Amino acid sequence: FAKAERYFAELAERGLRSDRHTHNAFLFACLKSQQLERAVGVYEAMGKDNVSPNCATYRTLIRLAADVGDEAILRRLIADVRHDMSCTPSHATLIELTSSVALLLGVESGARVLRDLSSRSELTKEFFQTLSETLSRRGVSLSAFVRALGQEC
Repeated sequence: FAKAERYFAELAERGLRSDRHTHNAFLFACLKSQQLERAVGVYEAMGKDNVSPNCATYRTLIRLAADVGDEAILRRLIADVRHDMSCTPSHATLIELTSSVALLLGVESGARVLRDLSSRSELTKEFFQTLSETLSRRGVSLSAFVRALGQEC
């Protein structure tokens, strides 16, 4: 993390603009070191630098917020993904978001997020298989999630 932070600071000192890839790489370093506050700062800096987030940006931040259990940041990211019409969530992003929300905010909220965002992506049998594996691995009741999803549809 320290090496990534020095590199990021050096770019700024030299007056060089960071692009999306640079920001995402730093966000990944934040994920690996569980530095949510610093990651949120980088995410906010992206907006100030006119660097738009992509699915990798959201996926990394969502995972970090879920890992540290920060519901407020997770809710903010949900809203951001919903409003960012330029981002068609990849299956990996949709799985990360849905499973993180189900884990932290409850299966009903996870089902609602999946319903709201699934219209932007074609959901395949493989998607649902990976989602069910991810939910199970994270300790989310698959049967409760399916019931909540049925209520949302």
